[in-house]
Amino acid sequence: MCLHASWKCPISNHSGGCARVGCIPGLKIDAIKRDEDDNRVLECAVAGRADLIVSGDRDLTELKSFRGIGIVRPADFDRIIQEKPVPPRE
Repeated sequence: MCLHASWKCPISNHSGGCARVGCIPGLKIDAIKRDEDDNRVLECAVAGRADLIVSGDRDLTELKSFRGIGIVRPADFDRIIQEKPVPPRE
């Protein structure tokens, strides 16, 4: 799953991805107190079984990981990809 501020959610037509409207009814995460919207990103990542969250948001990146999901900044993700490219899908 990849959410980006310029991405439009096909369900809600909101910018910034489905994290703005919530992902899974009943899944409520309250790990970040300072910015409640960041918890929606975590909810979507958990529900979508994400391997990694790529974000420039300080509240998210300070966590470093959440429930086994790594959280990295875009520059770090770029370095990871260059070091270990993702194989093409068959």
